[in-house]
Amino acid sequence: TTLIGVYAQARAIAMAQARTTKLRFNGNQVVVTAWPPRVGGNTYDTVVPPRNLRSEFGVTVTSTLDSIAIDPKGYASEAVLTTAKDVYADTVTISQYGRILK
Repeated sequence: TTLIGVYAQARAIAMAQARTTKLRFNGNQVVVTAWPPRVGGNTYDTVVPPRNLRSEFGVTVTSTLDSIAIDPKGYASEAVLTTAKDVYADTVTISQYGRILK
């Protein structure tokens, strides 16, 4: 649920601010960045602070992509996200249209 919530935030920010956002994965940590930055430079703005899902919930996160791009229209990179804990796993698919399929 938290992972879906972070994705929903990233999509809403992309559409509201007319910027491309990326849901970036670094191991079990997820962060949302946006491009172009509001203040000059060639870096990304962090628009949703990093969340470590392993330390918060004890789950591991895997994705078919290392980052999911969401354009200002709400379209996204197609990806499959899996969270797992012990012997349990849950999979969520994000379609190219930005829809979440569970």
